[in-house]
Amino acid sequence: MASSELVIDVISWAMRLEQTKADLASRNIASANIPGSRPMQVDFNSQISLLKNAVYTGTDAEAVAGLMNKTFAITESKNVGISGGVQLDSEVADLTSAELRYKTLAEALSRQLSLLTIAASGKQ
Repeated sequence: MASSELVIDVISWAMRLEQTKADLASRNIASANIPGSRPMQVDFNSQISLLKNAVYTGTDAEAVAGLMNKTFAITESKNVGISGGVQLDSEVADLTSAELRYKTLAEALSRQLSLLTIAASGKQ
């Protein structure tokens, strides 16, 4: 896998992660007033360690390719309110953070694709 492909794949993976985080925060907010509802969170610790290893060593491109199609594990959140329900302030903050990170990643992906377009056209 070429380095530009790796960059695009990693950015795409991170964008999927942020989208999943935003979706869960939205679901948590929507179910905040439902009795007995518990907030959920994304658990991706095993995937992120494999990804870091692949990126830093540059030797495990297959692991990165395998990670791109895996779904993220969703677990019950430890971040619960006093009454055992959803902490709305925390969920809104998570949603906003995910949105900002997603936008930043989209900009990085756009720049990477622009560089590839320039390289493909032969312009300097």
